[in-house]
Amino acid sequence: MDQPALAESEGERRAAERELERQRTFLRTVLDSVSSVIFVRDREQRYVLVNRALAELYGTTPKPMIGKKLVDFNPDREQALSLEQSDLRLLEEGGETDPYELPIVTASGERRWFHMVKRVIPDARGEPNLVLGIGADITERKRLQEEVQSALEVRDTILENSIVSIVFLNHLGRAVWANRAAEQMFGFDRGGFVGKSIEPFYLSREA
Repeated sequence: MDQPALAESEGERRAAERELERQRTFLRTVLDSVSSVIFVRDREQRYVLVNRALAELYGTTPKPMIGKKLVDFNPDREQALSLEQSDLRLLEEGGETDPYELPIVTASGERRWFHMVKRVIPDARGEPNLVLGIGADITERKRLQEEVQSALEVRDTILENSIVSIVFLNHLGRAVWANRAAEQMFGFDRGGFVGKSIEPFYLSREA
Protein backbone atom coordinates (compact mmCIF):
# COMPACT_ATOMS: atom_id res chain seq x y z
CA MET A 1 0.00 0.00 0.00
CA ASP A 2 1.47 3.36 -1.02
CA GLN A 3 1.99 6.25 1.41
CA PRO A 4 -1.12 8.27 0.39
CA ALA A 5 -3.32 5.21 0.82
CA LEU A 6 -1.81 4.51 4.26
CA ALA A 7 -2.38 8.10 5.30
CA GLU A 8 -5.99 7.94 4.12
CA SER A 9 -6.57 4.66 5.97
CA GLU A 10 -5.05 6.11 9.14
CA GLY A 11 -7.22 9.19 8.82
CA GLU A 12 -10.35 7.07 8.48
CA ARG A 13 -9.38 5.03 11.53
CA ARG A 14 -8.87 8.11 13.65
CA ALA A 15 -12.16 9.59 12.42
CA ALA A 16 -13.94 6.36 13.38
CA GLU A 17 -12.31 6.45 16.82
CA ARG A 18 -13.39 10.07 17.34
CA GLU A 19 -16.96 9.22 16.32
CA LEU A 20 -16.99 6.24 18.68
CA GLU A 21 -15.71 8.41 21.51
CA ARG A 22 -18.32 11.05 20.71
CA GLN A 23 -21.07 8.43 20.90
CA ARG A 24 -19.71 7.12 24.20
CA THR A 25 -19.62 10.63 25.65
CA PHE A 26 -23.17 11.27 24.46
CA LEU A 27 -24.40 8.00 26.02
CA ARG A 28 -22.66 8.82 29.29
CA THR A 29 -24.24 12.28 29.32
CA VAL A 30 -27.69 10.80 28.80
CA LEU A 31 -27.21 8.13 31.48
CA ASP A 32 -25.94 10.61 34.03
CA SER A 33 -28.68 13.14 33.30
CA VAL A 34 -31.55 10.96 34.53
CA SER A 35 -32.55 10.59 38.16
CA SER A 36 -33.42 6.90 37.80
CA VAL A 37 -30.74 4.33 38.61
CA ILE A 38 -29.52 2.40 35.56
CA PHE A 39 -27.10 -0.51 35.47
CA VAL A 40 -26.06 -3.56 33.45
CA ARG A 41 -24.54 -6.67 35.06
CA ASP A 42 -23.11 -9.78 33.42
CA ARG A 43 -23.49 -13.47 34.35
CA GLU A 44 -20.71 -13.13 36.92
CA GLN A 45 -22.75 -10.28 38.45
CA ARG A 46 -20.07 -7.74 37.55
CA TYR A 47 -21.15 -4.27 36.55
CA VAL A 48 -20.48 -3.44 32.91
CA LEU A 49 -22.45 -0.18 32.97
CA VAL A 50 -23.49 2.11 35.82
CA ASN A 51 -24.97 5.59 35.78
CA ARG A 52 -24.23 8.40 38.20
CA ALA A 53 -27.51 8.07 40.12
CA LEU A 54 -26.69 4.51 41.18
CA ALA A 55 -23.04 5.25 41.94
CA GLU A 56 -24.00 8.16 44.18
CA LEU A 57 -26.22 5.87 46.26
CA TYR A 58 -23.10 3.95 47.19
CA GLY A 59 -20.94 7.03 47.69
CA THR A 60 -18.80 6.60 44.60
CA THR A 61 -18.67 7.35 40.87
CA PRO A 62 -19.50 5.01 37.95
CA LYS A 63 -15.94 4.17 36.90
CA PRO A 64 -14.81 2.37 40.11
CA MET A 65 -17.94 0.17 39.97
CA ILE A 66 -17.18 -1.32 36.55
CA GLY A 67 -15.97 -4.89 36.91
CA LYS A 68 -17.06 -5.04 40.55
CA LYS A 69 -20.09 -6.77 42.09
CA LEU A 70 -23.10 -5.39 43.96
CA VAL A 71 -21.86 -7.07 47.13
CA ASP A 72 -18.76 -4.84 46.93
CA PHE A 73 -20.89 -1.72 47.40
CA ASN A 74 -24.20 -2.58 49.02
CA PRO A 75 -23.85 -2.39 52.83
CA ASP A 76 -26.67 -4.95 53.14
CA ARG A 77 -24.71 -8.04 52.13
CA GLU A 78 -27.68 -10.37 52.52
CA GLN A 79 -29.77 -8.28 50.16
CA ALA A 80 -26.92 -8.02 47.66
CA LEU A 81 -26.51 -11.79 47.51
CA SER A 82 -30.27 -12.27 47.17
CA LEU A 83 -30.39 -9.81 44.26
CA GLU A 84 -27.50 -11.57 42.56
CA GLN A 85 -29.39 -14.86 42.77
CA SER A 86 -32.53 -13.28 41.32
CA ASP A 87 -30.47 -11.94 38.40
CA LEU A 88 -29.10 -15.41 37.71
CA ARG A 89 -32.62 -16.84 37.69
CA LEU A 90 -33.70 -14.10 35.30
CA LEU A 91 -30.81 -14.92 32.97
CA GLU A 92 -31.86 -18.56 32.96
CA GLU A 93 -35.55 -17.80 32.35
CA GLY A 94 -35.10 -14.84 30.02
CA GLY A 95 -37.54 -11.98 29.50
CA GLU A 96 -38.07 -9.34 32.14
CA THR A 97 -39.40 -8.98 35.65
CA ASP A 98 -42.70 -7.49 36.64
CA PRO A 99 -42.24 -4.05 38.20
CA TYR A 100 -41.48 -4.30 41.92
CA GLU A 101 -40.49 -2.06 44.82
CA LEU A 102 -37.02 -2.40 46.28
CA PRO A 103 -35.52 -0.74 49.38
CA ILE A 104 -31.83 0.13 49.02
CA VAL A 105 -29.56 1.10 51.90
CA THR A 106 -27.19 3.85 50.78
CA ALA A 107 -23.58 4.38 51.81
CA SER A 108 -24.80 6.86 54.46
CA GLY A 109 -27.18 4.30 55.95
CA GLU A 110 -30.33 5.89 54.54
CA ARG A 111 -33.01 3.59 53.17
CA ARG A 112 -34.46 4.67 49.84
CA TRP A 113 -37.22 2.99 47.82
CA PHE A 114 -37.11 2.27 44.08
CA HIS A 115 -39.69 1.12 41.56
CA MET A 116 -37.62 -1.43 39.64
CA VAL A 117 -37.78 -3.47 36.47
CA LYS A 118 -35.05 -5.72 35.06
CA ARG A 119 -34.72 -7.51 31.76
CA VAL A 120 -32.23 -9.71 29.91
CA ILE A 121 -30.36 -8.05 27.03
CA PRO A 122 -27.75 -9.42 24.58
CA ASP A 123 -24.03 -8.85 24.97
CA ALA A 124 -21.68 -7.75 22.15
CA ARG A 125 -21.85 -11.26 20.63
CA GLY A 126 -25.63 -11.29 20.68
CA GLU A 127 -25.82 -13.74 23.57
CA PRO A 128 -28.38 -13.13 26.40
CA ASN A 129 -25.74 -12.69 29.08
CA LEU A 130 -26.58 -9.29 30.54
CA VAL A 131 -29.20 -7.93 32.93
CA LEU A 132 -30.38 -4.35 32.47
CA GLY A 133 -31.92 -2.75 35.55
CA ILE A 134 -33.79 0.55 35.77
CA GLY A 135 -35.25 1.99 38.97
CA ALA A 136 -37.16 5.19 39.73
CA ASP A 137 -36.73 6.71 43.19
CA ILE A 138 -40.12 6.59 44.94
CA THR A 139 -38.88 7.33 48.46
CA GLU A 140 -40.92 10.50 48.82
CA ARG A 141 -44.06 8.79 47.55
CA LYS A 142 -43.56 5.94 50.02
CA ARG A 143 -43.07 8.42 52.86
CA LEU A 144 -46.30 10.22 52.00
CA GLN A 145 -48.16 6.91 51.74
CA GLU A 146 -46.91 5.90 55.18
CA GLU A 147 -47.93 9.25 56.66
CA VAL A 148 -51.40 8.99 55.15
CA GLN A 149 -51.77 5.40 56.40
CA SER A 150 -50.66 6.44 59.88
CA ALA A 151 -53.14 9.33 59.91
CA LEU A 152 -55.95 7.00 58.78
CA GLU A 153 -55.12 4.55 61.55
CA VAL A 154 -55.24 7.32 64.16
CA ARG A 155 -58.55 8.54 62.75
CA ASP A 156 -60.04 5.05 62.79
CA THR A 157 -58.88 4.49 66.37
CA ILE A 158 -60.50 7.73 67.52
CA LEU A 159 -63.76 7.04 65.69
CA GLU A 160 -63.93 3.41 66.80
CA ASN A 161 -63.46 4.27 70.46
CA SER A 162 -65.73 7.29 70.52
CA ILE A 163 -68.70 7.08 72.94
CA VAL A 164 -70.76 8.85 70.28
CA SER A 165 -72.54 6.63 67.76
CA ILE A 166 -71.05 7.24 64.31
CA VAL A 167 -72.31 5.79 61.01
CA PHE A 168 -70.97 6.70 57.56
CA LEU A 169 -73.52 6.56 54.75
CA ASN A 170 -73.07 6.65 50.98
CA HIS A 171 -75.13 8.74 48.58
CA LEU A 172 -77.87 6.09 48.63
CA GLY A 173 -78.23 6.27 52.38
CA ARG A 174 -76.59 2.88 52.91
CA ALA A 175 -74.06 2.29 55.64
CA VAL A 176 -70.42 1.93 54.66
CA TRP A 177 -68.95 2.03 58.19
CA ALA A 178 -70.13 2.17 61.79
CA ASN A 179 -68.30 2.33 65.10
CA ARG A 180 -68.71 0.20 68.21
CA ALA A 181 -71.00 2.70 69.91
CA ALA A 182 -73.40 2.63 66.93
CA GLU A 183 -73.40 -1.15 66.98
CA GLN A 184 -74.37 -1.13 70.64
CA MET A 185 -76.92 1.63 70.21
CA PHE A 186 -78.81 0.02 67.31
CA GLY A 187 -78.22 -3.55 68.43
CA PHE A 188 -76.81 -4.84 65.13
CA ASP A 189 -73.76 -6.74 63.98
CA ARG A 190 -71.62 -4.43 61.84
CA GLY A 191 -70.75 -7.20 59.42
CA GLY A 192 -74.37 -7.58 58.40
CA PHE A 193 -75.15 -3.88 58.61
CA VAL A 194 -72.70 -2.51 56.05
CA GLY A 195 -74.38 -2.00 52.70
CA LYS A 196 -77.86 -1.69 54.17
CA SER A 197 -80.10 1.28 54.83
CA ILE A 198 -79.97 2.59 58.38
CA GLU A 199 -83.65 3.52 58.36
CA PRO A 200 -85.06 0.13 59.48
CA PHE A 201 -82.65 0.02 62.41
CA TYR A 202 -83.47 3.60 63.34
CA LEU A 203 -87.23 3.08 63.10
CA SER A 204 -87.14 -0.10 65.10
CA ARG A 205 -85.33 1.76 67.86
CA GLU A 206 -87.91 4.60 67.76
CA ALA A 207 -90.76 2.12 68.01
